[in-house]
Amino acid sequence: MVPIFVLFALMLLVTAAFGIWATDEGLQRLHGHFQKFFLETATPGPVPMKPPSLPQIGQPRQFWIFAALGIVAVVCFIALLTGTKPSINPVVAVGNIQLQSAANQAVKKDYRNGGVEFSAYYKSDFSQSVLVLDLQKVSGTNSKADVFRVLLDIAQEMKDESFETVELSHAGTAKFILDGVYFRQLGVERGYQNPAYTLRTFPENLRTPTGTPAYGQWTGGIIGVLNQQMKDFNDFHDKWYLDDLRAGL
Repeated sequence: MVPIFVLFALMLLVTAAFGIWATDEGLQRLHGHFQKFFLETATPGPVPMKPPSLPQIGQPRQFWIFAALGIVAVVCFIALLTGTKPSINPVVAVGNIQLQSAANQAVKKDYRNGGVEFSAYYKSDFSQSVLVLDLQKVSGTNSKADVFRVLLDIAQEMKDESFETVELSHAGTAKFILDGVYFRQLGVERGYQNPAYTLRTFPENLRTPTGTPAYGQWTGGIIGVLNQQMKDFNDFHDKWYLDDLRAGL
């Protein structure tokens, strides 16, 4: 993974290069250096030598347009190198790179997470309010507990971020929605909360893509509640990705 400071350094470098190229002042400086070099290296002769001139420079180019294009080009290139979703908005593009880095780091935290791959990015090119966690790959040796562990580890890596909502997707299709406050709570509690409790109560915090509650909150005898909560947890995984995998999607 390319360090973030390297990405910013590359962007600044390209921005500066575009800025020099895109302004009359920059071109005039280059022209001046060219003339100086020509005069210093020309061989004296009976006929004074006139340094060649560059074509007349027209109206000043718009510095910020070219600078923005340079930033977008660099960020998109880096996004392709890092397997991150590109964006036409440089701020969101850099944010996507950071989100993907956090998701990748979460997978590496536990050897049992191997085989599970997530793509993490902002849903909109012009807003950072909605996080998309798109499950891209689950190996045949991974269990539901493995996938859920990775999700919690991602929440922990992103606990300092603020999202309005979090979309749980599979292969680019949104399947469930989480409230951003609850997602942050998962990350904060990851280090001390009983995973069994989180697992059982997680489904009741899910909504469908249309915004309606995906599962209810069970009450009654502890054995009956536990059974229903586990049924909801298994159904959640089926609808999230297992049904698609079984159908060969």
